[in-house]
Amino acid sequence: MASVTVYSVGNLPTWAVVRLAVTLLLTVAMVLLVACGESSSPADQPVTPAAETGQDAQTPAAVTTTEAPRQPEATAAVEATPTAAPATAAVATPAPEAEPKPSRAELTRRCSNGIAVPDPQENLGLVHDCAVLLSVRDELAGSVPLNWSHERAVLLWWGINLGGVESQRVVGLNLGQAQLSGVVPPGLGELVALESLSLIDNKLTGEIPPELGNLSRLGLLQLWGNQLTGSIPPELGKLTSLRSLSLDWNQLSGVIPHELGSLRQLEEFSLSDNQLTGPIPPEIGSLTELRSLYLNDNQLSGTIPSELGALVHLEVLDLSNNNLTGDIPDEFRNLDNLRELSLGGNRLTR
Repeated sequence: MASVTVYSVGNLPTWAVVRLAVTLLLTVAMVLLVACGESSSPADQPVTPAAETGQDAQTPAAVTTTEAPRQPEATAAVEATPTAAPATAAVATPAPEAEPKPSRAELTRRCSNGIAVPDPQENLGLVHDCAVLLSVRDELAGSVPLNWSHERAVLLWWGINLGGVESQRVVGLNLGQAQLSGVVPPGLGELVALESLSLIDNKLTGEIPPELGNLSRLGLLQLWGNQLTGSIPPELGKLTSLRSLSLDWNQLSGVIPHELGSLRQLEEFSLSDNQLTGPIPPEIGSLTELRSLYLNDNQLSGTIPSELGALVHLEVLDLSNNNLTGDIPDEFRNLDNLRELSLGGNRLTR
């Protein structure tokens, strides 16, 4: 404790009393400051940098720390592991159900709306053709949409040609190189006024439907450049108005039907680049209007029928790249109009 001097102020002058009072106050203040400094916490003291205290910068000053309470290990492990979200089973979204195909009666009603067919009561035949085409549209087109709709005039439909004097009918269906990827629909056989059917150079698959034999007015049938399989329907022999038949560049197999010998109006006949087998039917010699006959690049066998010598209008005959044997018929001397004859790639003796 600091000593305190007691003064007697009775006989002191005024200035001395004042000086004594100031001295006492300063002494009391110093005592209080010392007392506060001793009771203050080390944490409240300012930190002196090592450079100012003269300590080595690499030697840390002793620091007193208070360690936090240690948590139980099991609890810490639980807290360190993130909680996985509850697994949710994947629920497959059901595909939307395809709309049911409209009935023929419904399609006929739609085609009678006055838009697809003007004056439907005066053009019942065209209403029928409209309904037929709508019924086969998706089957023919595959993944390629066609603009055929009952909300658009049939006259504006892609590939459709109309004809007729008193009443209009669909007389032409020509969709060559249209990227069609469907099939040749059997329903096309209901277009009884059809005169021209050309679906060349597409991606059509499947077989040639025998129903095409019902198109008695058909003058042109061209299906070349597709991926058609199966055999040639004998029913095509009923197309007695046919002038051009082109089924080449497909994957057709089987034999050439002898019924095709009934196509007496035929001028162009091409079955090349398929997988046809068997002999060349002698009935082809009855097609006296033929100008060109292409049967090349198949697997035809047997001999060349002498009946082909009767094709006096023939200008081009290509039988190359088959398995034909035997002699070249002497009757070929009668082919006065022949400009091109190809017989290579066979096993002919002369």
